[in-house]
Amino acid sequence: MTDPASAIPTLPMAVASTEAQSIVDNAQRLGLTWELRPATVQVTGTRSVAVLYDGDTVTITAISLVGPLIAGMRVYVIHIPPSGNFIVGFANDDRLSWLDAAAVTTTGTLVTTVAAAESDIPQLALLVPFWQAGYVYEIITQLAITVSVTTDDFSILVRRADDLSILAQATFSGFDLVDTPLFGWPVLPSIDERAIGLNISIIRSAGTGAASVLGGISATRLRTWSGIRTAGALTSKPGGVWRTT
Repeated sequence: MTDPASAIPTLPMAVASTEAQSIVDNAQRLGLTWELRPATVQVTGTRSVAVLYDGDTVTITAISLVGPLIAGMRVYVIHIPPSGNFIVGFANDDRLSWLDAAAVTTTGTLVTTVAAAESDIPQLALLVPFWQAGYVYEIITQLAITVSVTTDDFSILVRRADDLSILAQATFSGFDLVDTPLFGWPVLPSIDERAIGLNISIIRSAGTGAASVLGGISATRLRTWSGIRTAGALTSKPGGVWRTT
């Protein structure tokens, strides 16, 4: 007898939702009684994933038709008697959050730094729902900045909110009196984590002038914003060169 789990192919994410809908349609056409139940992912996985149905106390294994999953995610699972379990959707917006988190500012002055002291930009703080080891994420921020001395140097820092450790840093000069520098940094998590807070700050590293971070440049569409996106899974090539897929 063929195991129903082995009959389900590994699906690209782009067609996973179509395949899930096909399963539901076939169930209705054949008059089968299948049960759709909410569950919580227990262990991070890409295909065979441990989940716990709401109200149950025993973990079961389900086949993911929606791509890689991380522990703690809320999902919908179709139970096919006697023992088939297939993850076909998300019970909240975790999937969208996994792909992107962003903060866009309003107008006006957000922060002004006039000394060699680090100043947080609270409007750019990010709460990343989760990230997964083995994937590359890119933190991006654009700042609308005015400076009083073009030869001053400034640094932009990205820190974790929990322990204030620095994840990324970039240094720039005053350039012009008004500028909109754009920064991007790759992040390679070493472990799976949820609810990671990120703070973005500015500090004058050399010079005597001041810098103000604005919500946007008046009369233009240039805005101050921050975000994080999934760049792709991390794979290796011959010779030890790393790339994303």
